[in-house]
Amino acid sequence: MGDHQHSYDPILLSNILARLNPPNASPQSHLSTPAPVHILQPPRSPLWSSAASLSNVASVTTWSAALQYMMTLLAADPVVLVQLKRMRSDQDSHEQQWWNARVAIEKQFDDRKKLESLLSMVGGKTSDSVTTIDTELEAALTTYDTKVLRAIKGMRDAQRSELEMLQIPFFVKATAGPEHEENRARMMQFIDDLTTATPV
Repeated sequence: MGDHQHSYDPILLSNILARLNPPNASPQSHLSTPAPVHILQPPRSPLWSSAASLSNVASVTTWSAALQYMMTLLAADPVVLVQLKRMRSDQDSHEQQWWNARVAIEKQFDDRKKLESLLSMVGGKTSDSVTTIDTELEAALTTYDTKVLRAIKGMRDAQRSELEMLQIPFFVKATAGPEHEENRARMMQFIDDLTTATPV
């Protein structure tokens, strides 16, 4: 599997999960147990923003109005930025844990292949072929990645609930439609940029 010591790359993890087509039945392997995936608990109750009363956030439906509202909110209540940074830090921590666990699964199977190769070289009895080990690795990763997808969904749901409590535009009032979803995505990107611009 190559070098497994590379650092966590969120883009690579996203690409791996994007290619995953969850099977109807998760493959099982008696020789390996995928590392556990921890689902996020419901979000901790943030402090209510004192700036939320400055305007009716549910009435904010355009991106320009949302940016103006966010600037007012952040300037009036620094606690909001602290909460957003903490939420981002929690996400980074979970993603790092998920990535490390995935790398550990790959290393486990790599170690098995090295052992089988060594036994073969010295004339010892081997229990599995490289092809068999590779097949089991693929099954183990598929099972694990499916669990990670569920964990990510739980994390996103928890984040949306917290953003609603923080009175963030486009998360307080659910409005159907592609434009609303696009604005939500833009707001999440705005929050990412905002929270990574300065240390937590």
